[in-house]
Amino acid sequence: MVTITVVWIIIIALFALAFLGLVFPVLPDVPLLMAGFVMYHFFVDDQALGLWFWIITSIVMVLSFLVDNFASGIAAKRAGGSSGSFWAAALGAIVFSLFLGPLGVIVGPFVFVLVVEWIRTQDFKKALSIGISTLIGFIGGMLVKLIILIALLVWFFVLI
Repeated sequence: MVTITVVWIIIIALFALAFLGLVFPVLPDVPLLMAGFVMYHFFVDDQALGLWFWIITSIVMVLSFLVDNFASGIAAKRAGGSSGSFWAAALGAIVFSLFLGPLGVIVGPFVFVLVVEWIRTQDFKKALSIGISTLIGFIGGMLVKLIILIALLVWFFVLI
């Protein structure tokens, strides 16, 4: 039998990993938070979190996924970027985070999009504009997800 202390350590670790997921794209932020909620539900108290909590949290998880996957791409498209910009931003975040940690998540998308668009358009000024727009979209998406994580966590603690 798992003790309540061990369960809470796991829950808190999942919450911490969720916040790390904001700066390390290989960690799924909202799903990790949701896993902490599920642990609480099944191992601590299966009554505290009601049906509305699960419905809204599930919807927010889907919306977070959409923000995560489309914020940079939408910003790049609005600035005139190609569909390759979206994939370059995602790849840049992953590759650069391996070498620069959290800073790589910010630098990587910008650098990869800049290079892809510079090659595509042969216009450094336009490529720079698209890279900056992608960076703004990416950071905006991260801020939205941070607000989502905090709001869900506060709601969770209010309910319990």
